[in-house]
Amino acid sequence: MGDICMSSGCLSKDIEKNIAFFQPYVDENADLSMRRVVINNPRQTKCAVMFLEGVTDQQLIEQDILRSLLETYCKAKDVGEVMRTGTASSQQIALEGLDETLEMLFSGFTVLLIDGVNKAIVVDMHGGASRSVEESSLDKTILGARDGFVENLVPNVALIRRRLRTKELVVLNVYIGCQTNTRTAILFMKDRCDARLPEMIKSRLENAQLEQVLTIGDVRPVISDQKSIFPTIKAVERPDTVCSMLIKGKVAVICDQQPIALVSPASFKELFESPNDAAIGNPLGKILQFVRMAGFIISVALPGIYISLLDFSRSLLPSEMASMLIAAESMVPIPLTIEVIIVDLLVLLIFEVGISLPTVLGGTIGVFGSIVLGQALVNSQFTSEATLLVVIISAMSGYIISNYPLANSIRLLRYGVIIMASFFGLFGVSIALLLLICRLNALSTLGSPYIYFTARQDKAKKKRAVTIEEYKKRRNME
Repeated sequence: MGDICMSSGCLSKDIEKNIAFFQPYVDENADLSMRRVVINNPRQTKCAVMFLEGVTDQQLIEQDILRSLLETYCKAKDVGEVMRTGTASSQQIALEGLDETLEMLFSGFTVLLIDGVNKAIVVDMHGGASRSVEESSLDKTILGARDGFVENLVPNVALIRRRLRTKELVVLNVYIGCQTNTRTAILFMKDRCDARLPEMIKSRLENAQLEQVLTIGDVRPVISDQKSIFPTIKAVERPDTVCSMLIKGKVAVICDQQPIALVSPASFKELFESPNDAAIGNPLGKILQFVRMAGFIISVALPGIYISLLDFSRSLLPSEMASMLIAAESMVPIPLTIEVIIVDLLVLLIFEVGISLPTVLGGTIGVFGSIVLGQALVNSQFTSEATLLVVIISAMSGYIISNYPLANSIRLLRYGVIIMASFFGLFGVSIALLLLICRLNALSTLGSPYIYFTARQDKAKKKRAVTIEEYKKRRNME
């Protein structure tokens, strides 16, 4: 009977046959350990404990499993008896399938095999070396909390639980990625969130045929509705920011081994928000948001407007300024459009060097490189001082936005406006900005309008609509 069960993919009551199945994996994986012990009972029942070194907490395994089996009297007649008296952990399940047990073993769980029992006890003993909770590197704040997410799902969820101490907060778990089998948590508040949103996200994650989940870029396209250069899902490193968005009816997705939470649906306006805004309060917080929006417009449109004024609409400039700019550009041997694009790429190169190198070294090289490169470009008459100033202002205005994906999108939009300006002047800039507004207006994320800040809000309730149906209902009530 045991052989038939083993051939069908089930565990056998004979522990030696079960060990024979797992032994090849132990032999070929240096970090996979197997320890044989004998349970403290008259039958001297044989057991085997298997775990991955570095992924599990070996001290907990010694205390909660091995010591319990050796010192606590356990009859070991069935799985329930062992789970009640043989282990000291509350997070454990019993499995019958060999492949299922093997998958849990390589996911970092501890597996306990018992002679005479055709089930394996799988215990959650995750641990090992990990980064402690520290301040977020991207979403820095002056007056707010200093903790940020780490590369461990359990403490990340705990950081949110400590802030939202309510029964309305729900946490769902799914496993995604054929090779990585990454544990992913879906968080929402059931009294504020549309019940269809978490179910929709969970269904998309479970049905996604992902080979791996190593970065948030692997998960983002699965959750997103439409392909766009604009981030329709907000990436957040701070638990307090996630909590504030959950209260507004959003859904957060956190993957294990990722220090970032994906919050959806996200509106265009929310991409300009900063953790400092809530700490500073109104009206200064709102003013800073409008400053960031102005920086977005300047970064996208300024180089195109500069090209349009010099190549097509010089009469709009004061005569002295126009003469000075034209005289400076006459010394440059390349067309103005090509000049602006090349200088912008060089500035982008300096920014990327500062990001890729270590913090101290990257900042030093970035400052030194920008000074030397700018002076060399002007002295060699490869570009004019005015062009260099316009490009630097445009680049700096884009980086005033704390949302890194949106800052990357600005680069592509800027080049599109530059190309339109090189052919049609100010008319081309106007057409490009109009197309940008139309595209933003057409976008939606999980049924929610992307530029929701153009809609009227219910100030009495101060609750933000998160679905098109709810949005229409509130508009009809007004």
